Amino acid sequence: MHGIRDVNVAGAFLLSKVGEMKDNTVKADQAEVYENRMLELFDEYMNTLDDEIENINIQITRTPIFKGALKYIYLHLFALTDNDIKYDNKQSNIDYNNISLIYNIWSVYTSLCYKYKQNPTFLNFSILTGIDNHTLGEWQKTENDRVVGSSRSATIKKMREECESAAYDVAMSGNPGGMFVLKACYGYTEQPQQIVITQADQG
Repeated sequence: MHGIRDVNVAGAFLLSKVGEMKDNTVKADQAEVYENRMLELFDEYMNTLDDEIENINIQITRTPIFKGALKYIYLHLFALTDNDIKYDNKQSNIDYNNISLIYNIWSVYTSLCYKYKQNPTFLNFSILTGIDNHTLGEWQKTENDRVVGSSRSATIKKMREECESAAYDVAMSGNPGGMFVLKACYGYTEQPQQIVITQADQG
């Protein structure tokens, strides 16, 4: 089990030498290494895909397969084990009071989303971390900040706004799915177009 409770930045995960897939490594001392365990596990999952069916870098942009990678990371990094204390239906070994860690995990998650043409969502972040979507919603309430003594609600709001921005970009591209998400999750409404006829138009 990895020491998630004791790690306060995503970049503090142990560096590992690359395996077969070299999609998420960086150069360090003339070797290719991973900056964090999440990226290593993501590539490890990619190595399970069959490249005879389709190029792996194309496969991973398919939403179900990308979700499969998130689930793989959760099971190997954030899932509770038999040695963990389980309470309040908590399904993650992440320290819920460590908002800096959670935001750093979010940053790695969103970087993967943008690289592989996915929109960040709280639902998929829940798949990755095991943090319940309802819990994320509760953390956004400012009155709950006093529990952890930090501006956790501001951080969650920032994460939510990033999701909203991604959905807005989809809507502006003409994809009706983006507008549906904006309406369902962010309170957007479509206003009827007003046509104003001027005297010049009337000839």
